Amino acid sequence: MRLLITGGLGFIGSNLIRYMLKKNRDIEIVNLDKMGIGSNISNLKDLEGKERYRFVKGDLLDFTLISSLVKE
Repeated sequence: MRLLITGGLGFIGSNLIRYMLKKNRDIEIVNLDKMGIGSNISNLKDLEGKERYRFVKGDLLDFTLISSLVKE
């Protein structure tokens, strides 16, 4: 299963990502974050390069980006 999480570099989003990866071994997470106020790249720095985690810098309002992420 693949899960798209928006705002994953914030406090709540980063903890949700860690929880989901720990709880479910079959899940892949795509973290979409525009890196605005409250985003902290170091929250998930240790997950970079992990097979089940991918970070995408972008805005939820970018229809083209969201469409391509959902189609994957």
